[in-house]
Amino acid sequence: MSNDEIIYLFKNGRRQRSGLGSPTEFFYGFSQLENKGLNVRFVEESELGLGDGKLFDRIAGFVSKIFGGIPVGAIWHLLLPSSRQKIKSAKVIITTTNNLGLVLACLKTLRLIRSDIIMLAMGLLPHVVSKRKTRLYEFVLKNVNLVCISKSEKYFLNQVFSSINVKYIPFGVDSKFWSIAPTNIGHDDYVFAIGNDLNRDWDMLIAAWDDTMPKLKLYTSLPVKTHTSNVEVVKSDWRTSVLTDDEILKLYQEAMFVIVPVKDVIQPSGQSCCLQAMSCGKAVVLTDTIGLWDRENLVNNKNIILVEPNNSKAISDAVKDLERDHNRRLDIGINARKLIESELNVDNMANAIKDLMENI
Repeated sequence: MSNDEIIYLFKNGRRQRSGLGSPTEFFYGFSQLENKGLNVRFVEESELGLGDGKLFDRIAGFVSKIFGGIPVGAIWHLLLPSSRQKIKSAKVIITTTNNLGLVLACLKTLRLIRSDIIMLAMGLLPHVVSKRKTRLYEFVLKNVNLVCISKSEKYFLNQVFSSINVKYIPFGVDSKFWSIAPTNIGHDDYVFAIGNDLNRDWDMLIAAWDDTMPKLKLYTSLPVKTHTSNVEVVKSDWRTSVLTDDEILKLYQEAMFVIVPVKDVIQPSGQSCCLQAMSCGKAVVLTDTIGLWDRENLVNNKNIILVEPNNSKAISDAVKDLERDHNRRLDIGINARKLIESELNVDNMANAIKDLMENI
């Protein structure tokens, strides 16, 4: 792409974490492309006047629901010349949220920006969606390059949209940061769970837990009530750094194994924390949802444990089986780390984005 400028659009919180030795997967290949010598920079939504929570934005959020979720308030902000000036020099703009992608798609349709748009879509549409919303989104997104980080979601959207060829790139984690503990022993006396995604099925996990099971450490900003003394719920939030990346790494490394309970949605919920734990050489118990992002590489009982959704007994049985079988935990963890090193890492994600840009 020679020296053509590439701009990433992020939600707030990335700038304060850049250059601090933090894991790079939530920069979606930005750091790796920069290291390859590409002309890349990023802009956070607040720099475009977005996401400040003012009255206008709250009213616009209500209006957006009437228009099928199209973010009319954000579009208004980016209609301002002072905002568009900050991104108009880009040959390619990569958006990393659905809202930002829809905004740029609308501006592209209105011919107010000329940049090529790559939209990383995650949970763009629910599994059951109205024809009206489908037609609206298809019209708006026809001029962007729509990309999924889940093979299941790519297949779903290609079935929903008749005129859009949805592409796939593998989401990968920073395997240099998320690493196996030097001794690979750790405390090994608790099961670890973490996440603030509304699609985490914490209620199902709590229902599955009883006092015969190992200690569960659950880190989330969501409200969770527990009925057993061996469940510890800790408030945490990535964006406000209540829990640092180094602290999360240690919690992964010292856990017996990791559990990621997810509601049965098409969105690849739990993807990042599952892959982070696998990169740390940990066995992961994951709900086998319709949104499972890579059925070819995630192999049950080889590099992961998959359990039926909406089934607390399946969770309980999987936890008890893994607790009893130390060697099985080790074997699955070793295979999990191998998968991250060979396939689902941030370097492969960056290479896939680079190839996509070269083919636009």
